[in-house]
Amino acid sequence: MIVMNSKELFKNLKEKARDYPVSDLIKVKYYFDREMKIVLKKYRENFVYSYFGLFYETLMEIKNKSESEIPTFDLDEVEIQKLNERIDFVSLELKTEKGREEIITLEKIVYPYLVFISKKPLHHLSLRFPGGNTIIEKKGIYFCPIRDAQENDLGICEFCCCKDYTDLY
Repeated sequence: MIVMNSKELFKNLKEKARDYPVSDLIKVKYYFDREMKIVLKKYRENFVYSYFGLFYETLMEIKNKSESEIPTFDLDEVEIQKLNERIDFVSLELKTEKGREEIITLEKIVYPYLVFISKKPLHHLSLRFPGGNTIIEKKGIYFCPIRDAQENDLGICEFCCCKDYTDLY
């Protein structure tokens, strides 16, 4: 196992967050507005807010948090690399779409922070999944309605801290 310190990862992500241009954030918002037009109108606003909101709120959290607030623990650098490779793989077909490159860069800041530092879900808690369900937090443990259904090479769910809804009962 190749070890990286949590503070070292956070410092790296914070630097990338600081350097992430506001203009790219605007492109990301535009991308979600445009792409979510295919979603039924009654769900569209929630989808845009949930997807863009997760990126924006987490980016701001990283920017505003100090390194001293991050607990010190070891991380497996190979796992961090696997997450970044999965982001690249999932996005391979979409890189040419306008706004997509900016999202990939943002994902490589936000997702490692959520997975390895804050240990929070990879979807916004407000996101309404099919059937109207949302991620539930109970005693510091998160439960996702689609967790087990999404275990495949085309997503990043395997890295998420959430457990499946079935584990609630």
